[in-house]
This record gives sequence, C-alpha cells and structure tokens, in this order.
Amino acid sequence: MIVLDTDIVSAVMTTRRDHDPSPVEDWLQTVTDDVWTTAVTRSEVLAGIAMLPAGRRRSTLARAADVLFAAMRDRTLPYLPEHAPHYARVIAARTRAGQQAGAMDALIAATALAHQATLATRNTKDFLGFGLVLVNPYDPTTW
Repeated sequence: MIVLDTDIVSAVMTTRRDHDPSPVEDWLQTVTDDVWTTAVTRSEVLAGIAMLPAGRRRSTLARAADVLFAAMRDRTLPYLPEHAPHYARVIAARTRAGQQAGAMDALIAATALAHQATLATRNTKDFLGFGLVLVNPYDPTTW
C-alpha cells in the first residue's frame, strides 16, 4: 500500500494534460501497489482551495479535487483512535530532535504507520526518523 501525501495529491490535481507527463505521472505508471490517500490530506487540499480568492483558479482546482477525491473515495484512510500511539511517537521523535512537529504531517505519518504503508512525498525530510518507508516521486533513485 502506498499513501499519497498532500504535495503528491496536489501534483496529480494540477497536472496539465497538454504538456509532457510530470515526474509524478511517470512514477504512478510504475506503481504496482494500491494507492491511497488520507482524510487529513483531503482536508489540507480542500482548505488550501477554500483559502484561494474566488475566481477561475479556485474553481478549476475545486473541480479537480472533486474528481480526484470521488475516484479515491474508497481509498481514503480515516484517522482512527488506534493511530494515536503512532502520532504520539512521531511528535515525540520530532521534539526530541529539536524540530517542529507539524500536526497534519504527524497525522498523515501516523496513518501510514498504522497501515504499514509506504508514504509518497516530495517532502521526505519532514518524515525522516519515524520508521516510515518513503518514496519521492520526483526522485527516481527512491523508487
């Protein structure tokens, strides 16, 4: 199982079909595991869109999000009470390392850990040290 982080979901949504494939599209063509996302990622994407000023860009992204999340409805992992111990370990590891712990990233990491999933993200540095298997679709050496 591969869980897509918010930055990868955003890249999928904003890929322009009239241009050469993006690195994320190239990577997705190689994936043989089931691809999932999280309710946390969905929340981040929708909040980002809601904060944009009204206009064409916001409307286009809202439609793209609707299409993507409808397609992934059955592949969206919720954050469950059983994930709380993973969240606690992620926050503690960040704090002990003297780094800020982003709550949303910690929730995504906890969800991936609970499912023993690989996390696909461009921001690998934000997820190091948690025991996660990481893949960066923008870096072919990681896949």
